[in-house]
Amino acid sequence: MKRLSLFKSPFFKALSCIWLLILLAGCSSSSYTLKSGSRFVFIGDSITDGDWCLGNGRPSVDRLAREWDKNHIYGHSYMAFCAACMQADYPGQKYEFFNRGFSGNRLEHLEKRWDTDVIALRPDVVTILIGTNDVSQYLSDADPGVIPDASGFDAGAWEKSYRALLDRTLASNPDVRFVLCSPFVEKVGDKGRHENYPVRKELVGKLSSVIKGITSDYNAVFLPFGEMFDELQESPDLPSEEYWIWDGIHPTYAGSWKMSKLWLELITHLP
Repeated sequence: MKRLSLFKSPFFKALSCIWLLILLAGCSSSSYTLKSGSRFVFIGDSITDGDWCLGNGRPSVDRLAREWDKNHIYGHSYMAFCAACMQADYPGQKYEFFNRGFSGNRLEHLEKRWDTDVIALRPDVVTILIGTNDVSQYLSDADPGVIPDASGFDAGAWEKSYRALLDRTLASNPDVRFVLCSPFVEKVGDKGRHENYPVRKELVGKLSSVIKGITSDYNAVFLPFGEMFDELQESPDLPSEEYWIWDGIHPTYAGSWKMSKLWLELITHLP
């Protein structure tokens, strides 16, 4: 029996239509249970980063010292769209948003800066999108000319490290909520044309399964970005193969907007 995709199901199509009507009236839905003054931290790699507070693209600049610059405080990733919609629609709620994405980061990098970039900010909601660089590192560690087998990636150790970050956060604040996002890759651009793409796709799927599998253990919301982009790439009216993702892993503005829409839809389902 063919599995009915979430994004092709009648329920999701109906939800999308309702969401479109909501978007015509504003950026986000009108039903929120989040408390006034809720603090949202988005952490991850370049897909979250979006050059926030870089200062004319200069990576040597201390980003935190430039958070006074409200024109660049969020960067240009999906995180910026999420923050803009929430703060525009609910100014009285005084929501605070923090971008803590850093280009090139792997899970091990998040571990080193977690206390400063997450726990110290006292977040109410933490959104995590990580994994694509872990896969890239695994592939690049292979001998030149050799495409490693996906079975060599230690997904169990990766899951243990991921869970440890969530546990550390809960220890500091038992009421914190998590939005756990799946990494993604599509067969476009440099990554899609590379001969190791099938292994990359398999590994990204493996990490997505790990993340989805631990969601219920942490009373979290899972964002299936991978499945979303798979569906978008299959659209019959796609203007070009790079319309949503231009190099296989980095979304275009259109792709980032779709990511933010999914986040805004599911943020209302925080348990």
